[in-house]
Amino acid sequence: MNSAFNKFRDYVFQNMLVLRGDRILLAVSAGKDSIAMLYMMQKLKDEVDFETGVFHLNHLTRGAESDADADFVESISRGMGLFFRSFSVDVAAERPGGLSFEEHARNTRYSLLARTASENGFTKGATAHNSDDNSETVLMRVLSGTGIRGLRGIPARRDGIIRPMLGCTAAEIYGYLTQNGYNWREDRSNLEGHYLRNFVRNRVFPLINERFPDAQSRINHLSSVSAEHIDLLDDSLKAAYPGYLTVKDDSVIISHPGLKGNIPAIKYILSRELNEKFSAKISASVLDEIIRNYLQPRANNILYDKVDFFIRKKHGLSGEMLIISAASKKVSEGPDWEYVINTGSDKMMRVPEAGIWLNVEESDYNSFCAAEGDGCSVFLSVGPSVRSFTLRNRRKGDRIALEFGSRKIKDLMIEKKLDSEVKNKVPIIIIEGKVAACLLSVLPGSFSRISCNFLVCNDSERIIRINIKTDRDM
Repeated sequence: MNSAFNKFRDYVFQNMLVLRGDRILLAVSAGKDSIAMLYMMQKLKDEVDFETGVFHLNHLTRGAESDADADFVESISRGMGLFFRSFSVDVAAERPGGLSFEEHARNTRYSLLARTASENGFTKGATAHNSDDNSETVLMRVLSGTGIRGLRGIPARRDGIIRPMLGCTAAEIYGYLTQNGYNWREDRSNLEGHYLRNFVRNRVFPLINERFPDAQSRINHLSSVSAEHIDLLDDSLKAAYPGYLTVKDDSVIISHPGLKGNIPAIKYILSRELNEKFSAKISASVLDEIIRNYLQPRANNILYDKVDFFIRKKHGLSGEMLIISAASKKVSEGPDWEYVINTGSDKMMRVPEAGIWLNVEESDYNSFCAAEGDGCSVFLSVGPSVRSFTLRNRRKGDRIALEFGSRKIKDLMIEKKLDSEVKNKVPIIIIEGKVAACLLSVLPGSFSRISCNFLVCNDSERIIRINIKTDRDM
């Protein structure tokens, strides 16, 4: 009789879901799983000193039956002397476009549960997902397309929510209720096949179980192993790339020199952060497209753009960064553009924002002298360790060091009486964090300005030549 409770108890203690002094708000629907959770949590109080309350959400989908569910849960809760709070929300009518009924109902339930817990001094919320729910979730994710993180299934705890029933099967929960004489209410919509979970539960798994009787327990084992491997992978990333992740309120920054060539790690981190920070899931094909865009030489471009978030690549002083930002940040980004150019690449590359093509080659002092006055080439004296430079438009505060002091790039452009659109097209070369050149020669009748720190002389240790052609010349 107590085998189901013992499994529940062991799972709770093994995962440290309930601690002394906790105040836990239970999400109770009136169905078998949540009613069993309510009674089991009350019994657990014999061993652990904690408090419970009850939360109920009426989805208003079944008329009088939905109202009767709410009355049933309230009656049991009041009879136990527990805090009770119920909400009625027309989930179907309020469902926004792009979300299924199931998704919107889940989002509404979690949001109201968290708000009610916070407003009434509860330290945790609890839902009644069981081990069958977990195996169904994993299978749905596999069939819909998932990575390793999707295989871990439903977590025992996340975002202040615990799931103490995950150690029990649906059959064990049914046995516990019937053997103890506890009543519950059936939701007839659980038999309707147009909901994906119901289809998997009522049609797919019965067929699978005919051939593979242990299928659900084996899927749950895969889920458990995947969770362990994910924890190991996360710890390994922290050790291999210390400080690679910066999380802010509305953005995530992925940045570490060693990550640049580790595409599997980048894909994993992107997928993880999109899911955990932005509650977004992207398909493998979309993730591959993001990586293809990431591998392009352009450094400050949008890799992926959605309604509520976007991903871009940016080149900073410490190297390339991948930034996932809330859509609200997009307006403040401005018309910035930026490329990273390898000094060892001699292929012509187009910079559409500037309307130019360019390539880079190693050069010498004689070539510099021979090309004097050639507005199609820029020569720079650089150190032997320079392997790339940044080509971008101007930023606020940019200054270039000239022979008689430094000048603001803004002032150089004001002298040319350039409008805002043209100013944004003039490329600036940045080497090791310093402005090396302002390529005003892309404009008719103008000459580029070279920083005195990068001027070529007869004893320059290393000289690179940047050949520039406009779209008109190609």
